[in-house]
Amino acid sequence: MSLLKHNEKVYKEIQDTLQSGINNFCIVQGTGTGKSFLFMELAKNEFKDKRILYILPKFSIETNMRRYKEFDEISNFVDFKSYLFFNKEEKIETIFNSYDVIFVDEAHHLGADVSGTLLRKLLSMIKNDRHKYFIGLTATPIRADKIDVSKYFYKAIYGYSAFECIEHGLMKPIEYLVCQSEMNEEELSEYRKVLDIKGSKDLLKSIIRDNQKNKWICFFRTREDIAKNKKFIEQLLPGYRSIIISYEVVDSEEQLATIRDNEKVVIFCIDKILEGIHLPNADGVLLFRNVHSITVFQQILGRVMHVGSNVTPLIVDCTDTAHRMIMKLMMLNKNYIFSKGSILNINNESKKSILYVSLQNKKYFDIGIILAKLSKRIEFIYNGIIYKSFEHCCRAMSLNGPVCRTYAKRNNVSLYEAITKFVSYYEEKRIGFVFNGIRYNSFTHCCQELNVNKTYVFNKMKKEEIDAKKAIEEILKIRDDKRIGFVYNGIRYNDLKQCSKELNISYSSVRYYARHRKISIFESIEVCLNIKKDFIYNGKRYDTMHGCLKELGIPSTSIYHIIDEEKVDKQKAISLFLERKQEFVYKNKVYRSLYGCLLDLKILYRYNEIRNYAKRMNITIQESIDHSRIPKEFIFDSIKYKNITECCKAHNIRYSGISNYAKAHGVSKEEAMNAYVHGNIRRSKRGPYKKKG
Repeated sequence: MSLLKHNEKVYKEIQDTLQSGINNFCIVQGTGTGKSFLFMELAKNEFKDKRILYILPKFSIETNMRRYKEFDEISNFVDFKSYLFFNKEEKIETIFNSYDVIFVDEAHHLGADVSGTLLRKLLSMIKNDRHKYFIGLTATPIRADKIDVSKYFYKAIYGYSAFECIEHGLMKPIEYLVCQSEMNEEELSEYRKVLDIKGSKDLLKSIIRDNQKNKWICFFRTREDIAKNKKFIEQLLPGYRSIIISYEVVDSEEQLATIRDNEKVVIFCIDKILEGIHLPNADGVLLFRNVHSITVFQQILGRVMHVGSNVTPLIVDCTDTAHRMIMKLMMLNKNYIFSKGSILNINNESKKSILYVSLQNKKYFDIGIILAKLSKRIEFIYNGIIYKSFEHCCRAMSLNGPVCRTYAKRNNVSLYEAITKFVSYYEEKRIGFVFNGIRYNSFTHCCQELNVNKTYVFNKMKKEEIDAKKAIEEILKIRDDKRIGFVYNGIRYNDLKQCSKELNISYSSVRYYARHRKISIFESIEVCLNIKKDFIYNGKRYDTMHGCLKELGIPSTSIYHIIDEEKVDKQKAISLFLERKQEFVYKNKVYRSLYGCLLDLKILYRYNEIRNYAKRMNITIQESIDHSRIPKEFIFDSIKYKNITECCKAHNIRYSGISNYAKAHGVSKEEAMNAYVHGNIRRSKRGPYKKKG
């Protein structure tokens, strides 16, 4: 099986994830981009000897998958079950013991109350068993209730979204036409409550006449709506075979086969084929139901978006979904902008304005706005609802408009983000603290339940300037990493220290190179392995220099001092140290060292002075010792004293005063003594002497 180029990168990242020891992750990829082929490739190559369970929302997805010849290679070891199977807790234990790998298609259903709760429990059990795997697949990880199901997993692997496929030329841009008749505000209000396409018949006829498609999918809200409008649609599409698909139809699998086998088909459905079903040559959608969920809207678009298709998909919207859902779709990615475009002329009638969604001046949606009510300038939109102004939106949501504007200005965010911030703040204050879709009484209660130190969370928020939820996520991820252990080259160690010990490299060196060279721990290990060489001294081979020094009984600090002082290599430094370590001879008497000699002569306190004088005068240590032992006689007023200290005592003068005066005035100590004894310096009772006056 050969994957398309855009899926090869995703497959490589999945392989790297599996090799790193991670056993639960979510694959997020747009509709129609080949998630089923990714699953079949993984089952065939990575989990061939495993027992695999594929969980899906409806078995029509299994039927659709079995059409591919690649499925024959994995059919013997893959079982299928729907979400409806998971209705009792005891079934989780059975599934856990029966299968090694769990794939969950349309994984956004993990946020559901019954089956989702049980599957999340199964995910928690698998997280603690490193021999089992739990893998989710979805195109819409963020549900209508704002829960992001990718947060349930250790990692999310992102492939191409539908927009990215369009950007890279893998899919054709979508043509989106809004087909509504001119109405006043009262008629429009009634229109939004009850489906009625009578006012749009002429527009529909002209659009379908100018846009011939092989297969049309008509989405309705109820079976009554289908019955009400089926005859009119069949008149619009003569020569097309009509098929109704809904959950009430028992033989829908046979109908799907009929759809694939016939060239021209019009399909009437509610939501039976919203997820997972890809119909070849289906390139037109007639939307006759209001859509309020961005997830459902993306699934509808995905029915006519296919990688490699050369036909431009067409969405004909006969509801007021466009102005609400297109805005929401753009808010998911700020790169997509809403701007005014060219002119649309329908059936030579009056010209209407067109809007389109673009990224870097590249079109993704051509939206023909036929209803004048929707094509006029919109002051402010929040969550798909049109308001007269920003202040009107704030009043409707019981917010303080000036406060929101001030917050947006101070934090350099948009007005939309400012409103979202205040709405979420008051919502959390009302319902408590929500983390990963679970509601807690407060932030403190959340930390207690997750066994996370609240102070640690606050410190992380302050240091990294992130919110509480992001801080808790990172702390939990660090905890999971520690529980998983340290993995290097596919081998799991308890920690980095054990890895360093097994590889016979220095743990401190690994940390040092990672910190100072600003590289990862894995790159630092490679550096240590590359620079690790045997150390040879006097023809003998040692593992390291430290091993050699340990055997010779030499402190490493002394060797590094000689290297810095003499500018020699390590072997030469060791030789110099051993030469200097020989016995010291002074006056025909042998001492163990210079230290022992000075100790015996009772001048050890002058150790540094003797060494420095020998170095400065370029004489031997013995000559420096002789110089230091010469009596220092001091003569003052023709009187000979043993030293200057005795002279100071005789005149009741502090030696420190003489020394300080000599240094301060740049004179000799004899001159300083003369100034104190015969000069005008007044002696104080305490401290140095002061001048008179």
